[in-house]
Amino acid sequence: MSNKYKKQLLFAWEELNMELSYLHVIINLVRGLNKALEHDLENAAKHYGLTAAEHHILCIVFVEKEATMTQIAEKGLWDVSTVMQVIKRLKEKELVTSSKRPNDRRVTYVKLTEKGLKLQKQSFFHEYRLFNYIDEKLENGSEVEQKEAEIVLKVFRELNEHFHGQDFVNWIFNSQKKIELDNKE
Repeated sequence: MSNKYKKQLLFAWEELNMELSYLHVIINLVRGLNKALEHDLENAAKHYGLTAAEHHILCIVFVEKEATMTQIAEKGLWDVSTVMQVIKRLKEKELVTSSKRPNDRRVTYVKLTEKGLKLQKQSFFHEYRLFNYIDEKLENGSEVEQKEAEIVLKVFRELNEHFHGQDFVNWIFNSQKKIELDNKE
């Protein structure tokens, strides 16, 4: 093997090792954030006697006012079978109702009950550390910290566009507007 080839091979190996170590860094940084967010979501849900999935479905239905099982699955990034199981539990807790339309009995529509609506509105005021951290940087941080927080939010948006599509991201931002309007009433 020539020295030139050995150098090229060594360079390629070093690049691969850097890529693998960078992958390790990305995986663990994202996992760490996910754990913090999961912890807060689970605590918020538990506070109201719910699982994180039940709580998230209530939020989706709150925003949509009425949603099909398929719509809930798409917005929640679940399989429809998972949504059906969670909806069953929410119905038992009297937080949602489901119905079918006479003209199409295949589609099930889900709505919040008064009890579900009240619980969902209360849950918006729970403590979420990731949100608080970013909000603190945006509201009270230095100019550099504010810019960094804006960049983080931009990256979150771009990653979701890449992995889940523009429709998903549009739904997120449109639902934010619906929540803001509803809280003003």
